[in-house]
Amino acid sequence: GGGRYAKLLSLYGSPTVVPACGFGFGDCVIMELLQEKGLLPHLEPEVDFVVCPFNAEMRLHAVQVAATLRAAGYAVDVLLANKRADKAFSYADRVSGRRMVFVAPDEWDKGSVRVKDLRLERSEEEKLADRGIELPVAELVAELSRIGVAPQREERGA
Repeated sequence: GGGRYAKLLSLYGSPTVVPACGFGFGDCVIMELLQEKGLLPHLEPEVDFVVCPFNAEMRLHAVQVAATLRAAGYAVDVLLANKRADKAFSYADRVSGRRMVFVAPDEWDKGSVRVKDLRLERSEEEKLADRGIELPVAELVAELSRIGVAPQREERGA
């Protein structure tokens, strides 16, 4: 649809009447058109880390860790809902998270977080046994860099 909107800007404070016209269409129409023409891109999610607090008391710390990672260029998702570990892993898988950062009281009291790689090819038994690695919060970005963990965008050269 579309039409003339001669008095529209006056409604928002313009002291004079400004001639205007416009049109609009919904995003659903664009999606259908792009799909029909074969132009709809297939975009994979790029989540470097899913940060998961152990409980509600750890949420603020989890958000702080996420902010640190984001400032370093990582794509980060934060799971703020209280979830059991299996549900947290399921969520991370759904959003295509590459690694999970657990923010738990025991590690936090020592000044660290636990990081687990979710995309390594291993048996189910090995996956269950792997608790990840403990990294110091104060040096998290430097430690990730030291072990070769870069943001996905850097790995692709974007």
